[in-house]
Amino acid sequence: MTVNEKTAIDNSDSALMLSYSAGDSEGFKALYSRHKSSVFRFFYFGTGGEEVLAAELFQDVWMTIVRGRKRYSKDIRFCDWLHHIAWARLYDHLRLHPSYQSNGQLSSNTGSSRSAQSERELPENVVAINPNGIGVDFNAMSDAQLLRQLQTLSEDHREIVLLRFCFRMEFNEIAQFLDVARSSVNRLHREALVRLRRSQPEAC
Repeated sequence: MTVNEKTAIDNSDSALMLSYSAGDSEGFKALYSRHKSSVFRFFYFGTGGEEVLAAELFQDVWMTIVRGRKRYSKDIRFCDWLHHIAWARLYDHLRLHPSYQSNGQLSSNTGSSRSAQSERELPENVVAINPNGIGVDFNAMSDAQLLRQLQTLSEDHREIVLLRFCFRMEFNEIAQFLDVARSSVNRLHREALVRLRRSQPEAC
């Protein structure tokens, strides 16, 4: 049976990953195509718009998937596995390079690097954050404005926003992912939205 015939029956992430771990490269191609935008978006906004760095972290994640393919188990949701790898890679980098964050802010050098690119289009494999109904009109912001506003948040608040709107996680999923109480996730999310609303120019 070909991968196309298999995925016609079951094209879930887990089925595709099991197919890839058994040697079918089409399974990996399908997973990569399905998740590349959300993973790159997570790194792009998580690093304050540093495209080169985001691309490096992005590639690291997929190489980890490739290297770990034989150890993958159907008992693990692929998205959970992928998101944990991406989250760990970003925050390992931030811990090892503290100049990228100081009280929730990127360093001045990082900000200067991004400002020169503020009017550029996002890379082809980036999808802009476009959440609905959360009380913050991201559609009205340029990518440069969104990047700046995300950097006004503390690390804890920004983490919740990134997981919520890059990986489209529900609040209970975030709570399980971070091993914190659901009430803490709700509180951090509310506080983040208040901070984002206040930082919008029209709120001044």
